[in-house]
Amino acid sequence: MMLPWSNGNGLVGYTYALKNLVVNFLKPNANERLLPGDLQQSLRDDPLSPLLLPHVSAAQTAKPGAPITIDNLQLGMFIQRGPDWSDDDDDGGQNSTGVVVKLDGDGNYCWGAFPSRSTGCCPETICCRIGANNKYELQVGSPVSDFVCGNGTRNDGILRVSQDEPSLSVGKMLNHNCMVVGVNSSLGVVFVAPMDRTHTPPLPKQSAWRTDNSSFASPNEQICNPSTWQTNLGSCVNVLNKEECTDVLKLFYAKSGGLKPEDCPVKSIQRIQGEICLKCKLLVLQYAHYYPTRLTH
Repeated sequence: MMLPWSNGNGLVGYTYALKNLVVNFLKPNANERLLPGDLQQSLRDDPLSPLLLPHVSAAQTAKPGAPITIDNLQLGMFIQRGPDWSDDDDDGGQNSTGVVVKLDGDGNYCWGAFPSRSTGCCPETICCRIGANNKYELQVGSPVSDFVCGNGTRNDGILRVSQDEPSLSVGKMLNHNCMVVGVNSSLGVVFVAPMDRTHTPPLPKQSAWRTDNSSFASPNEQICNPSTWQTNLGSCVNVLNKEECTDVLKLFYAKSGGLKPEDCPVKSIQRIQGEICLKCKLLVLQYAHYYPTRLTH
């Protein structure tokens, strides 16, 4: 797939799952296309998803203290609790520095690990929101003095190991200030984090970091039913509210792309109350946000 910003230097971010998504969009029969909830899942299940490739560089430079988003996320980067942190002291407490140990296929989450300071407890991987539900639980950590070798400065927690070296497990202390918090054998690396705490002043939030509320939910999120739904009446209920009926009819009989009332009289309007329908509605809202004039019916 050639991206506009690649300047003709080659193919970027191509996978079979991505190709199949494009082919799906081009199918003339709408009934054969994937449902909105399926669009992300195919990428999430593809190990070659562009968002999961460890060698892909972040689109933006990660500034210490800035909320972590899909734009500045990088595997192995230092992290600290951010503005929307909600996991108590699972990160080891204020000013504790951890590492991104795993990326997410849909870009709304990442997995981080922090050093454990409890005797006999190994570090646990925490799933953190970096945009899901407009929440940003992590901020970029500051570069720290090299806590592995003791020379210079470290900008990330990636430590490459050779096959002939003894295996390193999560929780192992390499020295008094260095703990292994993650292992990725396929990449031949371990992730290490410092035991020392580092204060990183948070940068002020900007509206650009907030995504639109109408973006459809990630598979990691639990979708809440609208308050107007009456699930006790079944999956299909008659719409009796005149205002709601009028809104539907305006779209159905729209001057541009709509049907003629004399040819297609509406006898009743029913609301389908189901998770798939809700995902469709949320996707349509997102689509209409960017292309308001194209939403006709």
